[in-house]
Amino acid sequence: MRPVTLDEGLLDELAKARGDALVSVLIPTHVKGPDVAQDRIRLKNALTEIDGMLSDAGWRRVDREARLERARALLDDDDFWAHQGSGLALYVDDAAEILPVALADEPPVLATIADCYHIRHLLPGLLRTPLPALVLTKGAVALYSVESAAATAVDADLPASFEDVNWFIERERYDTRHADARGSAGVQHGHDPADRTAEDLLRFLRAVAQALDEHVERGPVVVLGDEPVIDDFRRVTDRPVIGLRLDGTHRTDSPAEIWRSVSPVIEDRKVAELSSNRDAACEALGTADTVTMFPDALYAAASGRLSHLYLRRDIDPIWGRFEPAALDAAAGTFDGVGSVDLLDRLAATARATGAKIRPMEGDADGCDFVGVRRF
Repeated sequence: MRPVTLDEGLLDELAKARGDALVSVLIPTHVKGPDVAQDRIRLKNALTEIDGMLSDAGWRRVDREARLERARALLDDDDFWAHQGSGLALYVDDAAEILPVALADEPPVLATIADCYHIRHLLPGLLRTPLPALVLTKGAVALYSVESAAATAVDADLPASFEDVNWFIERERYDTRHADARGSAGVQHGHDPADRTAEDLLRFLRAVAQALDEHVERGPVVVLGDEPVIDDFRRVTDRPVIGLRLDGTHRTDSPAEIWRSVSPVIEDRKVAELSSNRDAACEALGTADTVTMFPDALYAAASGRLSHLYLRRDIDPIWGRFEPAALDAAAGTFDGVGSVDLLDRLAATARATGAKIRPMEGDADGCDFVGVRRF
């Protein structure tokens, strides 16, 4: 088994799921390397914690083992641990079916059992649309779609190489000598080979840019190649170009290599968007009808009156009990089965009624969340 990739549809399914004892486990993970062994230990410890909660709630050992059997089997699944992101969310339903989700952002270690799944730490993974990445050298052209957790090759009708565009160009001899009327050695005619090479390169890059426009919506593109080629590509396209220089150690046919090269760009864009969300929340505090207290925000979310909910990404959980039918929330301490993060329930309730959930970096003028009313 391998973790699935988060998308909007999956998040909605998780937010709507209900059961008697739904298990949510979140742990940080590593893409590769010796630290992966720590990830297995983290999961093992989290499942032991879940088992203890079930035991305290009166579950028999045989029932606990049946509920966690498939989850524990992941501990010995080498293929599973070879395909991780920066975090893992593992969900177990009432039928003991498991759903592992690869996370692009490192979550806190968390283990809960409740009538709902914990989802708010998945929200940063939906911040960005995929970013196109173009491998661009004279010998190879390839297009990838890069997200927070992975890069995927895109089947696009792009020129395969420099020669694929320029093979038909007729070449005249650069050093052609003509005899003059007296039969003596003539003068040289023709074009400078360097000029011809530059013309051919620009022809190639224009063809790539045109094909890219037919396959990818307007917007920024990451271009991986030699610096002179990247600079020339900027001359033939009006897209914003984020250039990354390739060296001899890069494999241009490996999605994993492409992801490792482009992931810092994805991270920079994520940080910028988180900061932008915080700025928008601060602006809303001064100009819009906003709510910053939990009970008011919860009622507004449940009644569909929130258009946006800005939520601090790294805020600690507010543990308590939550009765969705009565919109009754009571803060307290974490005390095992049935304890939920009330901020998580606020986010899930707001999303279920159509609000846009926007994680933000830090607080907004001292507020850990800001709800913006529709009316």
